[in-house]
Amino acid sequence: MSETTTNSGGACELALDYVYGELDEGKKRAFEEHLPTCARCQQEVASFGRVRAAVKRDRKSTRLNSSHITI
Repeated sequence: MSETTTNSGGACELALDYVYGELDEGKKRAFEEHLPTCARCQQEVASFGRVRAAVKRDRKSTRLNSSHITI
């Protein structure tokens, strides 16, 4: 992981949108160029990715468990 933690042009503010695939192609490309140089963004992307994966697992588990409920 890089030791550099600079927010060049506000790129760090795009981390969450990047994780959720909500950036247009230009912003995505710019963020991906910034990412290898910024420890802060690397940590945030990894963290957001873990949270997103946990939420997906939980939602899937909840759907599976609720399909077995009978009233």
